[in-house]
Amino acid sequence: MENKRWEFVDNQNANFDGLNDAGIETFSANRIKSLVREVGQNAIDAKREDIDAPVRLVFDYFKIQREEFPGNEQFIEILNKCKNCSRDNSITKKFFENAIKVFSNEITVLRISDFNTTGLRGAKSGLRGTDCHNLVKERGSSNKDLKSGGSFGIGKAAPIGCSDIRTVIYSSLDCQDNIRSYIGVSQLISFERETDKWTVGRGYYTDKDNMNAILDEFSLNGYRREEPGTDIYILGFLNDEQFNDKIIEAVIENFLVSIWNEKLIVQFGDMVITKDTLGSYVDKLNLEEFSDIHNYYFLLTHTNTKIRTIDLDKEVFGKKYGFSDGECKLLLMEGDELNKRILMTRSAGMKLFEQDRIHSSISFTGILMITGEKMNKMFKEMEMPSHDSWEPGRCRENSKEYTACYRDLRTYLRNQVKQHFGRDEGTEVEAFGVDNLLYVMEQDSGNKIEEVLKCKTIEVSQIIKTPLDKSSIGPKEIIEKHKKTNSNKGPNVNSNGDNGDEDGDFGSGAESVNETEGGNGGSNPGSGSGTRGGQSVGEENHGIESNLSEEKEKKYKPVAVKMRMFSVNSDSGKYLIKFIAPKKSKSGKLEFILSGEQSTDIPDLTNVEFKNKNIVVDKLEGNTLCFSSSKLLKEIELEVEFNFKQYCMWEVRYYESKK
Repeated sequence: MENKRWEFVDNQNANFDGLNDAGIETFSANRIKSLVREVGQNAIDAKREDIDAPVRLVFDYFKIQREEFPGNEQFIEILNKCKNCSRDNSITKKFFENAIKVFSNEITVLRISDFNTTGLRGAKSGLRGTDCHNLVKERGSSNKDLKSGGSFGIGKAAPIGCSDIRTVIYSSLDCQDNIRSYIGVSQLISFERETDKWTVGRGYYTDKDNMNAILDEFSLNGYRREEPGTDIYILGFLNDEQFNDKIIEAVIENFLVSIWNEKLIVQFGDMVITKDTLGSYVDKLNLEEFSDIHNYYFLLTHTNTKIRTIDLDKEVFGKKYGFSDGECKLLLMEGDELNKRILMTRSAGMKLFEQDRIHSSISFTGILMITGEKMNKMFKEMEMPSHDSWEPGRCRENSKEYTACYRDLRTYLRNQVKQHFGRDEGTEVEAFGVDNLLYVMEQDSGNKIEEVLKCKTIEVSQIIKTPLDKSSIGPKEIIEKHKKTNSNKGPNVNSNGDNGDEDGDFGSGAESVNETEGGNGGSNPGSGSGTRGGQSVGEENHGIESNLSEEKEKKYKPVAVKMRMFSVNSDSGKYLIKFIAPKKSKSGKLEFILSGEQSTDIPDLTNVEFKNKNIVVDKLEGNTLCFSSSKLLKEIELEVEFNFKQYCMWEVRYYESKK
């Protein structure tokens, strides 16, 4: 048997590898979370088909002495050579100085072991396409099947990115040939081994010239594997005082559905997260910070009148793409202050992302679980390497079909939400920029609207109308100023009041304004690349000039808010408005502007009612209302009445005090 050593081969004066490896940098923003996602997904993908039990993933943190590090003296010498070759790059030089310091004390190690898995098959042959060769030797490729979670092969960089010396050991007992093996992988930089002889940046701890795995057992800290599976030893594990909490949080956030569906069990120290214990760990998460996870868990574990379970009907969605009935399951829940998003998962159950822009006026949350083979295949091919979005544009062949499929899925989700939770009430609009759009819906005058009768009434005895001051700042100028700090954040709104996302959904374009006739919805054709129909902010101000003086404008600044507006009685020009003030202020201002055919008219406020008794009206001037409160403004609900008694399109602008 040949000597075990760290082997970095010559680069033949070809490519020179630097420290900024693309795969490692992909996960650098949140290394522990990325580590948990990737190793958890890989473990689930490697599940043995002949065992009817969940995959078990174990995290073990410990420290070793310098002498226990494989090939420690040679490796320290390599680090010094890398440092000497980095004299002209202060960042790289600093990295290797810190790497060398790792060996001056006990070395931290994180072992991640999976069970009920196949292990790394092919270690003995070292042939291409085997598990061992794919994990260790191949970069940017994967041999996983279409039902697996991963497909790009860059996830294997996540463990290396969590090492302060960019080094891991893979150890395995495979289920096929019962072979024990291990190999070290280190991702450093090209260094000068001898005069004018440079190496590649990736090296292996091996005992063979072909740099295949060592066919022997590997053990640290007294651990010995007794059943098939894989162990990842992250040597020089990064120093993070909160890594215990971060690992548990990342497990629950990313594998909530997997654990609930009994595909995964996670153990870390004395903590064991299973389907039965999952609830106790969810309860420990901060309710405010992890409110969505609490809601997703409630949705998984409860049945009541506000929860719906919908199995896919291919006649409703999917038949033209070859999907079968039941290839996905949709869980929906209605309730107060929910995130209006759907957690998207595929076969592994790992969280991919949260689909938004579904329906803005209904407070709901949901989980989509894609389990069918054909549906998994299609959406896996759209998946980005980081597994956090679907991008049909990356599918070079049949990209139009993929685009249509993803669009139709969103339409399906939106329609299910509307079908099960829709009501005949005002439509909420996510408003960005100064032109906050409030959709108006007509309701019978005899209908009661949410305790409006409990509002405090303020009679207006005299209406003050000021003539237009052409020298004062106008809405168009205000919009342009605000647009500079809120570019590319305009909402996509369709004629139903939903956040529309068809036609250009995958790009980002200019902000847009969409207007809807009271009681009838409205329609705006799509334009631009990324937003849906409507007129660009600042393009036109409908002929309306602000009736506020420069002095008053200096006291307020426009703020984006989320609002609802209802038509209580169009015959009397009465409307109900509800919104939440996003900033900490005790005073604010609302400005009402008519759009469309009536855009040259300026409406007069004739009556105002605030539900909150702490809020008082400071001033009314034509179409503008100034108000204040003894407490910081938060939830605001008021009735307004105009002298304009027709169906119309409104623009309502909210300003907060600068003081």
